[in-house]
Amino acid sequence: MIVDCPANGSWRTVRLSDVFEYTVAGRAQGAKTRKMSYAVVYEWAPNSYAAYVPELPGCIAAGKSWQEIQTMTREAIIFHTEGLIASGDPVPEPQMSVGEAMSYHIASLSDAGESVPDLETTFGIVEVEITRPKTAAAS
Repeated sequence: MIVDCPANGSWRTVRLSDVFEYTVAGRAQGAKTRKMSYAVVYEWAPNSYAAYVPELPGCIAAGKSWQEIQTMTREAIIFHTEGLIASGDPVPEPQMSVGEAMSYHIASLSDAGESVPDLETTFGIVEVEITRPKTAAAS
């Protein structure tokens, strides 16, 4: 299950099988697939991991293990971008490096008036394939 808040601000929960079926159907109809790499911020809390994608506001994931959070983050990015495409919103081009994600994370905490928490924080890049219908794909 993925919980997502796309750019329009409405929260939704869907089954992963629905996301998979949507992606497969899009590819079957001649949709274009493009690889994109987004910087991700991962935090380890005492009982779970959390992750967010700074360039995709509202795109978050949670998991109990490192393997699970990596899978859930990849699926959340795909789901989030497909939601943007379906609602006619642009999909942000990934431009942030790992170093920029670190700076963004620290600045966000500072802007919120919070000190840097004593959590293990890891930064990485996640590559996903984004499926765009023929009509929504850039030429």
